[in-house]
Amino acid sequence: MVPNYEQNTSFKKSRRKRLYLFGFIIICIVLAVISFFQYVKEQDGLTDKKVSVEDYFIKKKEVFAGQLGLNNVDTFPEVKEAKQIAENTSESIRTDEIKNAKEEIANLLRTPTMLVKAYNDLQASDEASYLALMEDLEKFHLSLSEFLHNLWTKDVFQNKTVHEMKEIRDALMEGRSSGIDAVDKMIRSLESQGYMVASVSDGGISVVQNFKWLVDEIENWEHLPGDKALFQFMEKNSGSMSLFIDEMETFQMEDISSNLLELEAIHRTYQGDSISSKAAGILSWRATELLNFYLLGHVEKERRKEELERFLASHKDSVYWSIVNKAVQEYRKVDWEHLDYHVFDELSIMMDEGFEDVQVGDITRTDSWPLMRRTMEDFKRFVEENEKAFLLDLSPLEVVSLYLYSIERGEIDHAIQLYHHSIIEQGTESLRQELLKQSESNFWNNHYSTLSYLVKQREGKEATISFLQREENEVSMVFKLQETEEGWKLVDITAK
Repeated sequence: MVPNYEQNTSFKKSRRKRLYLFGFIIICIVLAVISFFQYVKEQDGLTDKKVSVEDYFIKKKEVFAGQLGLNNVDTFPEVKEAKQIAENTSESIRTDEIKNAKEEIANLLRTPTMLVKAYNDLQASDEASYLALMEDLEKFHLSLSEFLHNLWTKDVFQNKTVHEMKEIRDALMEGRSSGIDAVDKMIRSLESQGYMVASVSDGGISVVQNFKWLVDEIENWEHLPGDKALFQFMEKNSGSMSLFIDEMETFQMEDISSNLLELEAIHRTYQGDSISSKAAGILSWRATELLNFYLLGHVEKERRKEELERFLASHKDSVYWSIVNKAVQEYRKVDWEHLDYHVFDELSIMMDEGFEDVQVGDITRTDSWPLMRRTMEDFKRFVEENEKAFLLDLSPLEVVSLYLYSIERGEIDHAIQLYHHSIIEQGTESLRQELLKQSESNFWNNHYSTLSYLVKQREGKEATISFLQREENEVSMVFKLQETEEGWKLVDITAK
């Protein structure tokens, strides 16, 4: 059979036309989709411009005021800042500037319930996000306190008699109506935002964090169970740190002791990643406050003696034991009469993971130069009289004190003699040059002025002296020493 070439060619042309038509339709659809999204984007931009930044600010401010139960929040610090942003952007026609301004305003005008909701929506399990929330809540609390002070003095107590002011204070502290609708509404709203009235005075109303609200509102505590346990402890004890501390003088010493031991149990149970640095700081601060009330012992001296000695006998493994023991030694010197005995930062250092086995006697304030009283006499014997035998009797801290003082006085060769022989055998020229630079710049004396405490640790023939900065008690310098036949010698020094 002879092929029909004309028919075949016609078929090919027909198929080619259909393919061209199909391709044309696809291109039209793609262009239509692109045009649609461009239109939507332009409309979004137009919407942003139609809702001015100032109108957006006004709406956000109304929501903010409503959640706080306040008619006027114009003097609230965050409101002032948001208003300034709105005014600065009012003339802008750029979509990105308008969008950024609205985001800033929305972030500023957030109440505690908004902040916690945003955190819960993140479903975050990292400490950084949690600490950011705590920082935002703390910042809001400070702004709220400032606002309430101004509100109280200018509005609530204005034109009120002394008797009327007292009635308002008493009513609020007892949880009753103040007789002023606006004030009662504000109190109810603040309670819904996680605050409770701590005190009321002529200077204003003071509110504090309600820890039960915090525990209930934050949804995920799995990654920080120590924080939850601490806040539950705070809730159980009047729900706020300030209220509990103000009432401590009426507590029995046994009650304070019980609370101290409960805090210690939280500290020992939740360490490392199971408790945030924020909560760990609150815990040690709270324990310090309680311990100070406990040691002051607002009771008769026989009762004080009985309770403190009972604690020493019953809780020898407690982190508080060495502190209580030191206080007892002081009380015995005055026949148990009242002493104004206080603990400062020592307990927070002892609760640090890096210093778990440290006792209060291992912690020294760095408030004198040189470090040790005997150092100047040691320096005279070491440098001027060229004595060395007495070095055998020096403690690790006394060696460090002599070393630092020798450098400050420019006695570099003598300072080098306080190093371990293994370091000296490696050559001392580069070490000498470095110590000369330190001496000429008063490095150690200048660095020393930024310090707060030093901590002594010893294990066998090795010792460590750690110096802590004033801020947050972070380790700033570490001296490591080793005991030899010639006394304690420096083997390593690190400084930030």
